[in-house]
Amino acid sequence: QDLKGLGVLLGHRRIIMSAIAALTIDELSQGKNQETVSQVAEPLAEHRPVTILFSDLVGYTRMSTELDTEDLHAILGYFLDAVDSIILEHGGTIDKHVGDSVMAVFGAPIAHSNDPLRAVRAALAIDKAMPAVSKRADRVLRVHSGIANGLVLASGVGNDAHYTVTGDSVNLASRLTDTAGQGEILLSQGVQTAVSGEFELSNKGQLKLKGLSEPVQVYSVLGIHNIASEQSERPFVGRQVEIHQFTGILNACIEIKSGQVVCLRGEAGIGKTRLSAKFASTALALGYACHRALTLDFGVAKEQSVLRTLVRSLLCIPSTAEEKVRVRAVELACKQGVVDAEQRVFLNALLDIPQSSEFRSLYDAIDSDGREQGNTLIVTTLLRRLSDRQPLLIFIEDIHWAEASLVDFLAKLARVLLDSACLLVMTSRIEGDPLDQAWKLQISPTPLAIFDLQPLRHVDAMALAEGYFDKSSQFAKQCVERADGNPLYLEQLLRSAEEVGEDQLPGSIHSIVQARLDLLQNSDKRAIQAASVLGQRFALDDLRIMINDTDYTVEGLIERHLIKPEGDAFLFAHALVQEAVYQSLLKSHRLALHRAAASRYQQRELELCAVHLDRADDPEATLAYLNASVAQVAELQFESGLAMAIRGIELAQNDEIKCELRLVQAEALRSLGKIEDSISVCREALTGSPNDAQSCQAWIGLAQGLRIADKQKEALEVLDLAQAAAVNNSLKEKLSRIHYMRGNLYFMTGDIDGCLVQHQKSLALADDTDSAENMALAL
Repeated sequence: QDLKGLGVLLGHRRIIMSAIAALTIDELSQGKNQETVSQVAEPLAEHRPVTILFSDLVGYTRMSTELDTEDLHAILGYFLDAVDSIILEHGGTIDKHVGDSVMAVFGAPIAHSNDPLRAVRAALAIDKAMPAVSKRADRVLRVHSGIANGLVLASGVGNDAHYTVTGDSVNLASRLTDTAGQGEILLSQGVQTAVSGEFELSNKGQLKLKGLSEPVQVYSVLGIHNIASEQSERPFVGRQVEIHQFTGILNACIEIKSGQVVCLRGEAGIGKTRLSAKFASTALALGYACHRALTLDFGVAKEQSVLRTLVRSLLCIPSTAEEKVRVRAVELACKQGVVDAEQRVFLNALLDIPQSSEFRSLYDAIDSDGREQGNTLIVTTLLRRLSDRQPLLIFIEDIHWAEASLVDFLAKLARVLLDSACLLVMTSRIEGDPLDQAWKLQISPTPLAIFDLQPLRHVDAMALAEGYFDKSSQFAKQCVERADGNPLYLEQLLRSAEEVGEDQLPGSIHSIVQARLDLLQNSDKRAIQAASVLGQRFALDDLRIMINDTDYTVEGLIERHLIKPEGDAFLFAHALVQEAVYQSLLKSHRLALHRAAASRYQQRELELCAVHLDRADDPEATLAYLNASVAQVAELQFESGLAMAIRGIELAQNDEIKCELRLVQAEALRSLGKIEDSISVCREALTGSPNDAQSCQAWIGLAQGLRIADKQKEALEVLDLAQAAAVNNSLKEKLSRIHYMRGNLYFMTGDIDGCLVQHQKSLALADDTDSAENMALAL
């Protein structure tokens, strides 16, 4: 933060931002402990989901022809200083300045779970700041902005290793800015999907943008959306147990005029906000007055703080109310006895009402502790007196982002609930939950109920999916399986089908995971990348070998709720977490990790070895699939053996290996009772057979299928061809099998003597070649 402030102050933005990027990536994440060296070198770049914001002045080219160079430079300085500070305040990174254009990145080098939201809020704040910039410049200035998101390559480039991002979304955001009108903010489809619940948007339709071959869907930002009304329009599914429990709490509060604290906890996207909205509608039906404040993790302007938002809500003051409206509200509150007259000095400060000369002297004389106590007294007084008139329900959302002072304020608030018809409901992620044992003791004896939200039941998830696709849709069912009960993940998968396709993750989900990854130590991040290559379930010993650190422990990953123990192994906390980590890997790094995994499994799990070689684009994958399929069929695992053989055939460039794989495929099909398919595959093997030995084996397999299909005559003809090839190439073991099969065919036609003769010949050849299997068959 000091570096950012210094950078803006001195104007050396690019130098300072490069330093921040370097510190964030390397030193800040590593700490003081020396890291072990990975078996696979850690990449200098990575794929990241980001949101790109371009903002520039309207009419800058005209100004450059009208104004003196120094005047133009001063105006540009005012504009860039304002825009840079807003971007930094909202958690973005200033990538570059090009003339009057600012390019900002949200999501790199540090990601947040709500980067698209941050970018749009930053764009709105930039537009809102223009009157003040215009006043400094003594000229009316307007801005237009474009925002796009997507997966980009983030890395250091150039001689100075400037940290930047490259990808289609950068170009798209720039083109959207060029298209935007005066004061307009244009969004791509991906950003619209991520923020539609937070902002009012206008659909501009598909526009043809300069430099892009295909038209793109574009949206314009109209303003901040009414979240409560949006959520009330969406169908609510599941959570019946929690709703019944909370309804009981609501009724008890009214009956005994005593409140309590309720905390809704769960992972990101599990449905805390949706459930709190359901709680609010239930409370309103019972006669409660509901008030809500949001704990923001970025861009908290003075008027957006939880304390100020709550006071405004309790006094029914709109967030955009002018000063005279706020003054009347304070006067009315004092007149009605909702607050005491001597508390007005604190109320004025909380509502940004200019103090009278008397109050100004008084307020200036109060130290920070006294002001804090006065502010707390204002809220607790409001709660007590307003709850005497009507039961109250107070929502404080996302307290996992709360600073220590806010957590302490909430404890003081909680203590007054015991004697008031008022409930305090807070939402928090389990990771970062500030309500520790000390806090719980601090609010005693006020009751505390914690609802730990679990994934949606399958039936509820399917009901949610029906709002997007027919319940018989295979795609909807796949989304339900991938989301694994997380409603946000499910909705984003369903809504983003057209945006990213069925196999890729929506940027919103990827950003949530990336934000958690950016909090990891370097060793933990390297470990979870390797684990994502091993798969959804992995063993610690395998992971240690992959990262070349025999002492590595996974506590850091467990604490961040990225993985969880399962028996003697570990499991990713959610399948989509594993997918997001895996998709963030650079191709070169991903291939190297797969080769390392293949080497680990080479001697003990042939199937996994083959799969990893395949994903490493290694030419040895085909042979590995052959070995794995043979082993699986030998162990009577015909389904998996068949799958291994089919994948090997798809990759095979060598005719001999391809033919061998087809023979294994035919055997697996025959063992699974798919006789006609087996016969067809044997004929394909014969067509592509490069030598007599493989042709002989293909004829034997074909004869086996024909015998089962009750085509004895054709089977005997095929065995004659096989025998000729076996004799010509001295293939005694195959010859033993041919005589055995011919004996079986004779038996089926009633030729018992011929059957015995063939089986005796088979037995003699089996004995000669020490083939125990052929000997057993002949006997």
